[in-house]
Amino acid sequence: MIAANPHGYRSATLGKEVKARRAKRPSAYVAIADRCLQRFIKKGFRLLLAGKHPNKVKVACAREMVGFVRESLNQAAAV
Repeated sequence: MIAANPHGYRSATLGKEVKARRAKRPSAYVAIADRCLQRFIKKGFRLLLAGKHPNKVKVACAREMVGFVRESLNQAAAV
């Protein structure tokens, strides 16, 4: 999984360990993780700018991430 900022309003940076793990994964999973990260950051930033409480933003981002985890598991089961 991609290490992301739990606050959801700063862009995530990929460390050396994460980049090394990503190199070993199939490109389909990396693409899903990239989409998840981009959407996660966009949603968190948008909600915070709208004045939502930070805890609500965290829950919304967590729900978003669960959807991407489900997609990854469904793709893994289909293979």
